[in-house]
Amino acid sequence: MKRGWITLLLVGTVTLFLMGCSSPMKEAQKMMDAGQYEQVIQKFGNNPELASIVQMAKDKIVEKLFNEGKYNTILEMYADHRMAKDAKNKLADALLAEGKLDEVIAKYPDTPAAIQAKLQQQQMMNDSLAAVADSAGKKLTETEKKVKDTQKQVEKAKDEAQEMAALAAEKELNRIMAIKVPALKKKALQEFVGKAEYKGTDAAKKAAEELAKM
Repeated sequence: MKRGWITLLLVGTVTLFLMGCSSPMKEAQKMMDAGQYEQVIQKFGNNPELASIVQMAKDKIVEKLFNEGKYNTILEMYADHRMAKDAKNKLADALLAEGKLDEVIAKYPDTPAAIQAKLQQQQMMNDSLAAVADSAGKKLTETEKKVKDTQKQVEKAKDEAQEMAALAAEKELNRIMAIKVPALKKKALQEFVGKAEYKGTDAAKKAAEELAKM
């Protein structure tokens, strides 16, 4: 009889111990619910079975940093995250707004802002060529021929600029449509539609249609 009680006591102790031990999955989920995203990454980052939860933790951190405008932090700490490209675009847009065209092209050559910087530089050259053409229009026949050639270059440059603008708009729209967070996608579409450089392009029309659906 005494031996039976000892056995029951041992079984009960083991059961209580097992009940008190939570699985890594439950522990990770509990930490996620508590907003302990960095701790989740640190503790379970190397656990392949919890890769999806670890990725969710990264998503939460990066989204928070993005909403706070900490784009450099995203590029430094989460360069491989899908939103790193959006952060890079934001930094490039800021430089473009400041008129730092060369810096945009040098630092962020693969962004829509870099394409816009090139377009602006092209437009500046076009304006310069147009000014030369206007001032040269009053000169002798040989000069008039040169002016016509210059005007042709201007028209060609304008056509190329329009093509570049259309390509830039299409590329930017594709990036926006790939955004998974609805609120961020809607905000990006609104900004896209409002940009003067994209007006009149097919991409701008598509963006307006997508925005109307949201």
